[in-house]
Amino acid sequence: MNRDHFSELETAFQHTDYYVHDGERWHTLAVGAPCPAALRSRLPHDPERGAWLVTAYNPQAQAQDEASNRQRNHALRQRLDAGGHVYLTSDSRARDGAWPTEPGVCLLDMPRPEAIALARDFDQAALLAIPRQGWASLVWL
Repeated sequence: MNRDHFSELETAFQHTDYYVHDGERWHTLAVGAPCPAALRSRLPHDPERGAWLVTAYNPQAQAQDEASNRQRNHALRQRLDAGGHVYLTSDSRARDGAWPTEPGVCLLDMPRPEAIALARDFDQAALLAIPRQGWASLVWL
């Protein structure tokens, strides 16, 4: 990825709101912001098993057709279910509406190396790290 493309992606990801549904309501996250208190109680206490927001949509931030994206999202959920992983539903939405909403998952039980490997397997450019303490941050792949 060249420097200009990286800069554009970084800006786009920083101007995106990340939503996690806990089964009752949606919680909003943003890069550089702390996790909302109401969601924090659902996150792992073990810092090695942090929460990670991952999508299978639009690999390498290249727009794909809806059917392909849905198929990739289904494959992501099947893989997580087969592995017995715990996750919540998520959506990522550009604040300016310039990019379509990307459904995904908020992983609650996966160590960092596995979360990174999963995002790479689905050809993503980054994932969102969501610590119990501290601020949400992008992990570039």
